[in-house]
Amino acid sequence: MSERNFWNLIREPLPLKMYRIENKVAKGTPDVHFIHEGVSGWIELKYIPEWPKKKVYCGLKQTQALWLKEYYSRGGNCWVAVRIGKEAIAVFSGDTADILISGPTRAEFLNAVSWFKTGRMTKGDWVELTNLLLGSRRDALKT
Repeated sequence: MSERNFWNLIREPLPLKMYRIENKVAKGTPDVHFIHEGVSGWIELKYIPEWPKKKVYCGLKQTQALWLKEYYSRGGNCWVAVRIGKEAIAVFSGDTADILISGPTRAEFLNAVSWFKTGRMTKGDWVELTNLLLGSRRDALKT
């Protein structure tokens, strides 16, 4: 699997209109923009082939983390989705992106995660993930 395969995995079952973005001008712009019923956001996709023994380095760059944190701080809806082999998917809110740069331990990685699933994704898992992607910032803005 690869980051491209991860994109292929998520684009069909998520009921979002998604656009794969390759922005060579604005450094740090995430890979995917999505919109659904007026709620939009960004997802940075990362892939690592297996659980590391010590530190979890997913390849997130400083420019990407800065972009995500800035966008989030302005009320934007943004995420980092990490696929670990065929074993798991972990999703992080944009405001926690900097945690991923330094190579957190597995415990630190799991402590920072907003959503985590091991094994095969079910229809219910895709619904839960969709609700997370669409609802987190919208709910936060209501309070």
